[in-house]
Amino acid sequence: MIRGSSDGAQVLMTLDCGRLLRVALLLVVLGLLTAFALERLEQSGRVLLPIRSAVVSGAFVQMSKGDLEAAVSTELEAGFLALDLAAIRTAAMRLPWVKQVSVRRVWPDQVRIAVIERKAVARWGEQGFVDADGVPFYPSRAKGLEALPLLQGQKNGAAVALARFLELQPVLAAADLGVQRLELSSRHRLEMVMGGGMVVVMRRGQSADVLARFTSHLPALQKAYGRLPQRVDLRYDNGFAIRFQASPPEIPKGKSG
Repeated sequence: MIRGSSDGAQVLMTLDCGRLLRVALLLVVLGLLTAFALERLEQSGRVLLPIRSAVVSGAFVQMSKGDLEAAVSTELEAGFLALDLAAIRTAAMRLPWVKQVSVRRVWPDQVRIAVIERKAVARWGEQGFVDADGVPFYPSRAKGLEALPLLQGQKNGAAVALARFLELQPVLAAADLGVQRLELSSRHRLEMVMGGGMVVVMRRGQSADVLARFTSHLPALQKAYGRLPQRVDLRYDNGFAIRFQASPPEIPKGKSG
């Protein structure tokens, strides 16, 4: 009886192993068929449902719709079903003038891409620009931005330089002064060059009130000397130092070199 029970258990175990093997083989076959079907579906999506239209919207000043279409063209080859929206966004965001982009499918063969173009508020360094968020960017071309103020500073200092410029700008505008260049040096010094050539030096963290105190005296200085100072140093606790350029010698009337 015991031997008979052992033989029966072995038969059952053999049957169970056979079933498991068949199930495993069936799962492998199903997996291969599923992978094949997905591949065929992707291929048919490219052939039967290609992207026929990419609609680009946005207010473009520095870039064009053609720039964006060229940047995402490779991603659009996937076809409607296999389209990777995240990849399209990534490709568009590689363009320096693109600040924000959204992408969506429109059945059966269209993609709509909405773009917000980045706006430069100042030049940064030799070849870059900085936007209102203090983010530097480096486009290969720009048009009509030569008059923007030039900000200079350490490599990662664009946001700090812009913040100081925006802090001091209202004081300068009230005095009818325009900044051509603002530089934050590594030696805790801020230097500004005005439109008329006047140079103003401050400590990096010095309050805008110090600048306002100087500009309140500027009309009287201009009246007394007939011109703007050449250089103004505001890094003093109880005043400021001013240097005027020497006046050119007057040439007597009737005489010329």
